[in-house]
Amino acid sequence: MSQVITFDPQAIKQLDGLYCLNDLHRMAGGKQKHSPYEFLRSETGKALLDELEREFKGSKIPEPYIIN
Repeated sequence: MSQVITFDPQAIKQLDGLYCLNDLHRMAGGKQKHSPYEFLRSETGKALLDELEREFKGSKIPEPYIIN
């Protein structure tokens, strides 16, 4: 189920209860250094991803949703 939440004048896409990070970033001011793209490449983001991979290794986690 796909929904759109609107905060005048911007909209945030939502699918199955998950919010589009790019839309949230744009609504929060859109600074490049705070973008989801940059976060996943930062030391903090890398550490988080490493921890999640260790925590869920071998479990059946569904593929992420990608909304363009």
